[in-house]
Order: sequence, then C-alpha cells, then structure tokens
Amino acid sequence: LPTASLVSFVSLLSQLTSHIIFNGIVDQSTLPNPMSNHSINNIDVTKIVESDVARWSCVVFCIAENLRWLSKLPIDIHI
Repeated sequence: LPTASLVSFVSLLSQLTSHIIFNGIVDQSTLPNPMSNHSINNIDVTKIVESDVARWSCVVFCIAENLRWLSKLPIDIHI
C-alpha cells in the first residue's frame, strides 16, 4: 500500500530532522512543517484513509518542503 510507505517515510524523515535539531545543527523554528513520528504539519498520517486524496496531497507537499529544507542546510552532517 502506498499509504503504509508514506507513513514509514514520515517516521524516518521525522527521526532525521529530530536528530539534526536535537544536536543543535539548526533551530526547530526553521523547519517548514513540524513533524512527529506519525504526523506532519499536524496531520496524523496513520489516520488518513487511502481515498482522502486532498489530505495525502497535503502530506506529500509538506514532505517535499521538508526535504527541500534539508537539502539547503549549509553544513556537512555525518549521521
């Protein structure tokens, strides 16, 4: 299921961003969309039904924004 893949990806991306923020590499306020292991931008991805295209589209857009944020960090990170 694509939804299971997105739920897993949100969790992994959240862990990566949390690591970067926790280690003081960047301030949390610069992250475009707040994340937790199960949500992005206050959308709980574990509770979205597969047919809810509007919410999944929002989630994918938020993921893309956060990935863009990660790609622009001007640092050399060894995770």
